[in-house]
Amino acid sequence: MRSILFLVLATPVYCATLGLDLLFVHHRDGEVTLLDRRSGLEWSLAGDKGTAWTSSGEVCIEMGDRAGGGWRLPRVAELLAFCEEPVPAELIPAGTFLWSSELALDDPGSALLIELPHCTAVVRRVGEVHTVRCVRDR
Repeated sequence: MRSILFLVLATPVYCATLGLDLLFVHHRDGEVTLLDRRSGLEWSLAGDKGTAWTSSGEVCIEMGDRAGGGWRLPRVAELLAFCEEPVPAELIPAGTFLWSSELALDDPGSALLIELPHCTAVVRRVGEVHTVRCVRDR
């Protein structure tokens, strides 16, 4: 059985079933984020279901309006590090493609994504619609 703990106060908790030091942070406006204490990164959970890479930065700016500043698209390395432990389907459903902040080196009209749950890096055109999850350093 997999359990996820939601905390109203910022009390550290170790979720052994996930293998991560996870802390669910509740913001005053109702936004809930996931703090990975291992990496020091805070992840948005309420990301959109479909945005082109060219507009994905705006999603993170809007996230800052709701839950404080500093939100950005994650780098590929950050997405892959997050994948080192199983990502619960309750947080990010299987078959989800997450935009990274990085353009493809050989094609500036394409960007890198990570596909979950396989944590595979793929290249897609920047106009395609995929999921955005924003991240910030804590």
